[in-house]
Amino acid sequence: MKVYLCDNHLPGFDEITFDDFSIEQWERNLVNGRVDCLMLYAKDHWGWSYYNTEAGQRHPKLDFDLFSAFVEILRKNNIKLMTYYSIGFDNLMAATRNDWALRKADGEKYRIWREKYPKWHSCCFNTGYRDYCKAQIREILTMHRADFLFLDIVKHGGYTGFGSDNLPLCYCQSCRDKFSNRYGMEIPETTADLQKQRRIIQDWEMNVLDYEVVDEITALAESIQPAIPVMFNETVHFAQRTRQRMNAHFSEGRYGSWRTAAISRVQQPPKNYTRSIISCHPTITAYDPGSVAESALAAAQVAAWNGDPFLMHGPQDANGKLDEMSVNDLSKAFAPLQQLTPLLDERTPAGEVWIMESDRQRMLDPADHSKPVLLLIDYLTYSNYSFAVVRENDLDLLDQSEAKALIIPRATWLTEPETESIRQFVHNGGLLVCSEDISLGQGDGTEPVPGANFLLADVIGVDFIKVNHTYADNPWGSYIVPADHPIWNGTEIARTTVPLLPPLYEVSLHDRAEQIARHLLPSVPMQMDRWVNWFPPPPGKQIAPTPAVVLNRFGNGVSLYFSASYLDSSRPGVNSGPLSWPKKWFTHLLETVLPQPHIRLISDYPEYIDATYYRREKELIVHCINTSVENSGGSGIPIKAGKLTINNDFAKAVFAKLLPSGRKLDIQTHADNQVIDVPEIMIHEIVHIQLESEQQNEKHTRNNARRI
Repeated sequence: MKVYLCDNHLPGFDEITFDDFSIEQWERNLVNGRVDCLMLYAKDHWGWSYYNTEAGQRHPKLDFDLFSAFVEILRKNNIKLMTYYSIGFDNLMAATRNDWALRKADGEKYRIWREKYPKWHSCCFNTGYRDYCKAQIREILTMHRADFLFLDIVKHGGYTGFGSDNLPLCYCQSCRDKFSNRYGMEIPETTADLQKQRRIIQDWEMNVLDYEVVDEITALAESIQPAIPVMFNETVHFAQRTRQRMNAHFSEGRYGSWRTAAISRVQQPPKNYTRSIISCHPTITAYDPGSVAESALAAAQVAAWNGDPFLMHGPQDANGKLDEMSVNDLSKAFAPLQQLTPLLDERTPAGEVWIMESDRQRMLDPADHSKPVLLLIDYLTYSNYSFAVVRENDLDLLDQSEAKALIIPRATWLTEPETESIRQFVHNGGLLVCSEDISLGQGDGTEPVPGANFLLADVIGVDFIKVNHTYADNPWGSYIVPADHPIWNGTEIARTTVPLLPPLYEVSLHDRAEQIARHLLPSVPMQMDRWVNWFPPPPGKQIAPTPAVVLNRFGNGVSLYFSASYLDSSRPGVNSGPLSWPKKWFTHLLETVLPQPHIRLISDYPEYIDATYYRREKELIVHCINTSVENSGGSGIPIKAGKLTINNDFAKAVFAKLLPSGRKLDIQTHADNQVIDVPEIMIHEIVHIQLESEQQNEKHTRNNARRI
């Protein structure tokens, strides 16, 4: 499904009119633009409504029911309606109802500030504003039954740390009273107090500010239309409890279309609409047209992760006339997906490598977890192994899945059942890659005390001693001195002393665990006037007494533990950026430990060729994406996709072709696998493979993987 929004948020100024608005022009362009679903304003950020409302106020420059006019042409042309409602920003209500406005700690009304001038004010959900919004939602769904309901600017930003658009904590009297009644204390105001009471703030944001609104609005909409998908923007940034209450998912692609779509493809899809809708970034720009190919790529990236692409721009001028060029460009961006639609539904994603995003760790320190997860998406994309992003709640599915490897960037706080799922996974033959304080903390943000230990100590093969902050101000806290081991051989790690990030976790080695790398400490700890250079202090001579990387065999599986971070931890005041070496090394690791994956596209140009993999009965579907358009001035260049390998124990291919081009592909059969040579592609092609017989639904094929 291809979704479109004309994202205007028109103020009620004298310069704004609807004199040149033409519903006929809109109808023509929506049809020509191949739009499957139109997102249509019921209420915008200014607080103006676009339908005949009794609860709210129609846009002052609008003398007709614009919503009704649109609904008529949408139904006529079989285009779905997604009703848009701005619930967080409402300038009108914040200005006219002082008791409803979102307040800062000093009592000032909260107002989003972007670019040079401030924009809209916000209202607080713990006031009568919530009932006002519910009254309008009841109105619009009763008058015009929508195919989808979309609510914007719901997310409170404290525990996700995501962007200035998120609503902060509110200090209005209603919030102060409700917080005090719930926790027996005042809302913390200072940065120090907020940090000290972070667990309470987490509960307030998760279980009150977010969950209550999502629960009540979803229940209201379902009481009117039981099967209606209700979407709250930025689903990927909500806590899991709230996310599980949602019956549909929508996220703006602020991580980039590929990354956002990868995170959005959850293991347990919502009930009312199973595909996530992802806003494509970049998108078509009105009046200053950019590359259509970039938008086509973004739409392809979303579709490759089982998402529905959403494109938006603001092409309606001050008098209501539509900018047709931008909408025509929209149709060109959507067009390539039109022919592929039959292959985009009712398919099962492959995911032999799991990246775990920790909901709790993200709340404790959002940047310290979300960025490493995004980097791991980049690394796994580069490897072209099939992978999926999951959360702690999905760990109980490990043993039922095809996962062969679990990579955890950080997870301070894991429960006993979650650690038991990981323990069983490794024992049964899985690979675990983890680091730092995995399963060590209790979720209060404080460092572990001496005597604390990892819940997974037996799996990772080490016991915790202490955290060493000696090199905390060094961008690079230590350097890897590798042992002679297949994990390092032939890589950059074996040729130089690649860095790790501080702090260093001092651990003691179990008897049967193997130290496969040591820490070479920096020549000097950085201090004021202690190190003056353009670059971090180079390696010194001292080897730390504690291991840097530990390999531990546990049952039939293997654990790889790093006692310092190899991912960008975004430490305050240190602009080190992500390390480069892990990108290629992860591919080497997987090729060493999992040399015979079910299916993998091996490309000579992994920087530009991405892939995702799906199964149907007697079919395999492989998306091949050429991302060169991002670095070629907007046009892209044809690049050979590579060789698609299929393990013989996984499936038997009898016919393959590229779509939409229709090119037939040769299949070469070898002792262990089949190889399909995939030729040059421009932006997006699907390798469509017919199988000899119904794919065997075996629980595991780990016995085919060569272990270390």
